[in-house]
Amino acid sequence: MLDNPSVEFNAISFHLLYFLFSVFLFGPGVIGKLGN
Repeated sequence: MLDNPSVEFNAISFHLLYFLFSVFLFGPGVIGKLGN
């Protein structure tokens, strides 16, 4: 465990932003495949 909670928060925020970016990037393609 890290003693600095802000470091953990930044890591979580980074993963969350990366997840959202992946959803926006690959979301339309996945929806298109499901639609077709």
